[in-house]
Amino acid sequence: MVVLRSYVNGSWFTPTDEGAPLYDAVTNEEVARISSAGIDMAAALEYGRQVGGAAIRQLTFHERASALKSLASALRGHRDELYQLSARAGATRRDAVFDVDESLFFGDYDGDQVSLVLVSDPSVTALGHVREVSPAIDPKSSTVRIKVAIENPPAAMTLGSAIAGTARSRPAAQIAVPWTALMSLGSKPAVWTVDPATKTVSPRIVEVAAYEVEAIVIKEGLKPGDCVVVDGGKLLSSGQSVIYDEGAS
Repeated sequence: MVVLRSYVNGSWFTPTDEGAPLYDAVTNEEVARISSAGIDMAAALEYGRQVGGAAIRQLTFHERASALKSLASALRGHRDELYQLSARAGATRRDAVFDVDESLFFGDYDGDQVSLVLVSDPSVTALGHVREVSPAIDPKSSTVRIKVAIENPPAAMTLGSAIAGTARSRPAAQIAVPWTALMSLGSKPAVWTVDPATKTVSPRIVEVAAYEVEAIVIKEGLKPGDCVVVDGGKLLSSGQSVIYDEGAS
């Protein structure tokens, strides 16, 4: 296994031990070993101060910029090789970053593929897949940050571009009711339902799929044809008789 060398004090240095393993982020295969054993850290610090630092201080602002440009050109010349190495470390060529509402994670999505479009030019499109989801919710915006790896990014999708993303969800039967229909039973959301035979009400726990502006989308707990109380629910008790317009939708 290759033990990576370090460029120290103006020359390449090979560690004096076998080093610690570095693993492929996807396959967990050992790809190399790394170590700083044998490096004189005090000498390296002194070299940086007396040689490297002195050399940089002698350059003008434009000369430093030119040196950075030359370095960037050298890296571009080996970018295909470097992209492959970077991917083994868990990185991707280009990501699209989105801050999404936490409620989106309750949806049943068809895989992790995301359709991407350039906001400034909708004709520029690409596909991507979700590669990272933040484990924390932003306390100020209540959003979760996700990173989407762009597959074969178009040249127009440069770094910093504004991109819109769309994910496809699986079709699901859901029922929308007005906000006024929602109540709580203990700590769980519920609605009042009416038994058409007895004209009495009873509470029913439901699972909410989404909270929209004018309605609540119920994922489970109701079925087509159920009669739901949409107003006056705070005045009801279980088993209470009610009168309602049976022809209302």
